[in-house]
Amino acid sequence: DPEYNLIYNNYFNNTVNAKDDGNNIWNVSKTSGENIVGGAWLGGNYWHDYEGNDTDGDDLGDTMLPYNCNGNITNGGDMHPLLMPVNHPPVISYPPTPANGSVDVSTNPTLSVIAHDADGDKLTVIFYDASDDSVIGTVDNVAAGSTASVTWPNLQYSTTYYWYVIVNDGFEEITSNLWHFTTKANSPPYTPSLSGITS
Repeated sequence: DPEYNLIYNNYFNNTVNAKDDGNNIWNVSKTSGENIVGGAWLGGNYWHDYEGNDTDGDDLGDTMLPYNCNGNITNGGDMHPLLMPVNHPPVISYPPTPANGSVDVSTNPTLSVIAHDADGDKLTVIFYDASDDSVIGTVDNVAAGSTASVTWPNLQYSTTYYWYVIVNDGFEEITSNLWHFTTKANSPPYTPSLSGITS
């Protein structure tokens, strides 16, 4: 059998994924970089029948090592078997803008939230009027950690409005808390005073 080959970043899904009684190497050291199943680390190979677990969240197997393909790899095996990456749902930073419970807010306010995503996925942020669940506005392709903003135009004076957002990373979505603010009172028009006029 061939020996001293470096075999990594392959996708194995066969009845017998490998048979090796030589001295081949089945992984590299954990290295940053997208692997064959979309994970964030290069290491070993994806094995459809690997049943170990990832204990530190890097989508590389940490138990039942080295993986030896059910005994078909005689010497050593894969020390960093690849696992299908687990999606992490987005997270919304608090507080929003306007802050919850704000008063004297403009009748054309800008609503803003900061959305995060541990996987770096582009996000879609949808702003909703909670009174009827209608869409105020949508912001697409929001970079993780960035601010998404929309304007809610033509609101009434001295009125309390409730709103929320839904953030989607393409895999999962989360719904924010319900927030509210009250718009400012209508100011009467300015009436100039006249002086120095005599009849």
